[in-house]
Amino acid sequence: MLLLPYLTGDTDSAEAGMRYLESDNAFVSNFNGMIKLGIWRIPIFILLIKAIIDIYFKKVEVPNFYKVILNYTTILVYISLLLYGQKTSAFLTTRFWDASTYTATIFIAYYYYNRPSKILTKCLYALLIANIYDFALTIYKL
Repeated sequence: MLLLPYLTGDTDSAEAGMRYLESDNAFVSNFNGMIKLGIWRIPIFILLIKAIIDIYFKKVEVPNFYKVILNYTTILVYISLLLYGQKTSAFLTTRFWDASTYTATIFIAYYYYNRPSKILTKCLYALLIANIYDFALTIYKL
C-alpha cells in the first residue's frame, strides 16, 4: 500500500516534472535572467565567431579533428538558438547549449593556447564577471 502512489503515477510527481521542464522559462522571463544569459553567452559567441572567421576565411591551419569539433559546436549552438523561446522545447534549448559548451571548451582551449589576444582576455574577464555576478546573486537571495 505504501508503494501504490509511486506505481500508479501520482499527480504530484507529474506536476513536479512539469515544473522542472518549465523552470528554464521562468529563469529567462525576468530582466535578471536576460542579463545573466547575456553575460554568460556573449563572450562564448564572440570567441567562436572569431575562431570561425580565422579558420574558414583567413585560412589559419588547424588539425582536422578540431575543425570537426568546431563544426559540431556550431551546429549545437545553432540548434539551441532555433529552439530558444518556444514553449514546447524550452528544456531542450539549455540541453543543447550545455552540450555545445563542452565541445567549445575543448576547441577554445586548443585554439587559443598559442594565440593569446585582447579579445580572449576580455572574454575571459567577462566570464569571470559572470561567475561573480552569479555568486553575488546567490548570496543576495539568501
